[in-house]
Amino acid sequence: MKQEFQLHLPPDIPPGEHTFKVGVYYWETGERLLVGEENGQRAVDDTVLLDTITVAE
Repeated sequence: MKQEFQLHLPPDIPPGEHTFKVGVYYWETGERLLVGEENGQRAVDDTVLLDTITVAE
């Protein structure tokens, strides 16, 4: 299943690179689900990198 979401950035977001990550929680308990990397290690903060954007000055 595919879901699309739009992120609305604040008008005063500072220039530079911004990294967007996502974590997933089990809805019944609020427990964060574990995320594994391709190398078999656990991902930092159990998050997945979505994208990095650059905001111009």
